[in-house]
Amino acid sequence: MRVLILCVLVFFGANVVAQQTPLPMLPLPQQVEMKGNAFELVNNTTLTWYGPADAFSMELLATVLDQESGIRLVRAEGKRDADFQFMLASPDTDEGSFLKGLKRFQQEEAYRLSISKNRVLVHAKTQRGLFYGVQSIKQLLRSYKTQQALPGMEIIDYPDFEVRGMMDDISRGPVPTPAYMRQQIDRMAEMKINLLTYYTEHVVETEKHGAFAPDNGALTIAEWRQIADYARQHHIDLVGNFQSFGHFDKILSHPDYAHLGESGMLLSPAFDESYELLDDIYSEMIPAFHSDYFHINSDETFDLGTGASKSRVDSLGKSVVYAEHINRIYDIITKKDKKVMMWGDIILNDITILDYLPEDILPITWGYDIMESYTERITPFQERGYNPLISTGILNSYTMIPDFEVAKGNIGGFMAEGKRLGALGMLNTVWDDGGSAMFSRDWYGVAYAAEQSWNSDTTETRYNERFNTVAYGNAGSNISKAINELNKLAAIKSTEKMYEAVLWQQVIPDSGATLWTNIEDWERVHYHMLKADSLLKATNPDRYAEDLEYIQFTIDQYAFLAASRPALVEIARSYTSAHNLQQAQGSPSEVRSFLVHAYRLLNDVITELLQLKGRNQQLWLQENRSYALDLVEARYDDQLSDLYEVEANLKHALSEFDSDKMLPLAASLRLDIRETENWYFRGWLMIEPVPNPKGANNPGFDALEATGGLDETFPKVTQEFFYDEVKYRWKRVNTPVFAKVNLHELFEDTDQSLMHAFAHIDSPDDRRVRLLVGSSDGVDVYLNGDLVHEQFGGREFTLDEDEMWLDLKKGRNHLMLRLAHDSGPWSFSVTMPDVNFLSSKNRYRIVEE
Repeated sequence: MRVLILCVLVFFGANVVAQQTPLPMLPLPQQVEMKGNAFELVNNTTLTWYGPADAFSMELLATVLDQESGIRLVRAEGKRDADFQFMLASPDTDEGSFLKGLKRFQQEEAYRLSISKNRVLVHAKTQRGLFYGVQSIKQLLRSYKTQQALPGMEIIDYPDFEVRGMMDDISRGPVPTPAYMRQQIDRMAEMKINLLTYYTEHVVETEKHGAFAPDNGALTIAEWRQIADYARQHHIDLVGNFQSFGHFDKILSHPDYAHLGESGMLLSPAFDESYELLDDIYSEMIPAFHSDYFHINSDETFDLGTGASKSRVDSLGKSVVYAEHINRIYDIITKKDKKVMMWGDIILNDITILDYLPEDILPITWGYDIMESYTERITPFQERGYNPLISTGILNSYTMIPDFEVAKGNIGGFMAEGKRLGALGMLNTVWDDGGSAMFSRDWYGVAYAAEQSWNSDTTETRYNERFNTVAYGNAGSNISKAINELNKLAAIKSTEKMYEAVLWQQVIPDSGATLWTNIEDWERVHYHMLKADSLLKATNPDRYAEDLEYIQFTIDQYAFLAASRPALVEIARSYTSAHNLQQAQGSPSEVRSFLVHAYRLLNDVITELLQLKGRNQQLWLQENRSYALDLVEARYDDQLSDLYEVEANLKHALSEFDSDKMLPLAASLRLDIRETENWYFRGWLMIEPVPNPKGANNPGFDALEATGGLDETFPKVTQEFFYDEVKYRWKRVNTPVFAKVNLHELFEDTDQSLMHAFAHIDSPDDRRVRLLVGSSDGVDVYLNGDLVHEQFGGREFTLDEDEMWLDLKKGRNHLMLRLAHDSGPWSFSVTMPDVNFLSSKNRYRIVEE
């Protein structure tokens, strides 16, 4: 059915208007002219609407009118009255002029909105365009309800991208409840997002293969069908999604399917049964979805050729075998009347794969960092006749809250380049690697991506204010400011780019061991959290107030870290003072006061951590099913267990003291916690230990010869090589201890071994820096392929034992450590004590103070 407006508009760019006054809409419309003669919203009145609108759109409008203005909306019968209020009218030639010059997909989603003294007109070519016009009216009604009038305006609006998508990962952590999935659809539809997919590995329950589905976390086919119907009603294309090659580990971990694995991560293409499994799952999933596409993922297939497919890969090459797998899946899916959507990372590594694939496959090219150029991620596909979706990211993985500044830079840059190159559309992603992220804290990034995909030329600077008003009905920018205050932690060393590993970092040493820590930044963290807390508490949202609970929870998590980390140092210091004073035969009452002070502080830390655990549970279940919650709670419990043990130790020490006995050393109570002024490298790329019969002595061989040797190996994550017929793969490792990387805990079978650890150091200029290294047994250090330090032979670990100088070049530098070991504990430490640096995984960036 076609619906179109009845007036001629004069308009100018929305960007100019928005600089004068922040129009409370998101996405910001393409073209706006503000006028006088406001449309009054008088309470307890009845408005009429005319035209062939679908009942669902008008029900949405009626609901928001009633909620925001106390106005009843009814459909008029018969001929239109001259004093109509809301109207949707049939088209004629003149009325269609605003569609001229627009692309076909833009015409299908365009709308024209006119607000004047006694009427509100929405005109569109399609019901989808009409629906978007109604969504814009909803935003305006909410934003101007206190004025009891809608300002006069003329809007012509249409999207930049045909596909404007969102992806939520529901397989690496929380699985949302059906109610929350409907809320996601409601809110995304208001932002004019038109595609949604849920990344799915094992959390789908089919009749034929229900064994691998978690009882408390999988969606049934009936549930998928209900969600798809709900999305369709909101003009969102819900794309079915099932990981079909790599990242198959959760299914392969089930004994019924383990034999189908190429490795622990990859479904093997060597078995016909693999395709029978996929066919069975597709046969049940696909009918539940209305979309023309089905997303097979098939990314990061690192293990291809390492198992049953090795002989075929050796004969034909990985690219051909990869293409063969995709083609077999393609045949299964197209016979079920769907098209294939898939990640494009493997193809981008070898673009000739496209020569073997059908022309109607839709690749998705992704990159989640801020880059100088995104062209090379788009044009290789276009040059071979494919027009990809571009995929951006909110950087949710392993974080306590996303770094939205990086996300905005990535989204804005990729969108702009995609528009320039004529990309089909975008898919913004929320990945949940790490397993503890909850979606309610992500809406700031979701809304930004929605705006950029609809109107990528938006350059106005008042997104924060509009986001607050449109999303929450909260005038001003306090919610956005609180989020931005949190994001300032990305530049603080203690909070390490806001990775959640900081929350689970080991803070209690093992019995008899020493733990070093640096607490100098926690006062700054405390300051920022006080500001964020004050900003958030000064808000009074009209809707979706529960989002603020999740932001507040993150603020409180960091407030706990800022208080507890110095408190633990103070606890250790107080106990050591008590011990030393007793040894010096000091005042017993003063000794006891030190002990009681330490016990009280420790009890406060335990109490606050217990409260955080309880709130995490409440917020999780408010949004998600119970599945995977136990994995997160186990992290709390591990840290609580350490604290409880120290509490018991302290209580026992108090009892012994009250019995006139001598206090034991702090190390025996797990309280040998010491401050250091240095900051240490905790993130590395590593491989499994390489056998070395010579132990701590110089092994006399180079285990990295296959990749160029120690002087030319600058590895990337997941890069593989063979040594002595054994395959090794570089992977990221982040130690839970602040100063010391404990290899004995990270790896098995470490006796008589070599370890290789690799990191990047980015320097703003050429400079000479001091490096301190500690190690159990032997170590040699390479910078940019040159040997700069060598020490072999057995020794105990000592922090900062070896000193050397590094001549860094401007830009990226490569640091490689080779560590040799005999037996027993095996650790090392690395720091640059004289420079200020920030870390991100295995990357270290020198910054000026």
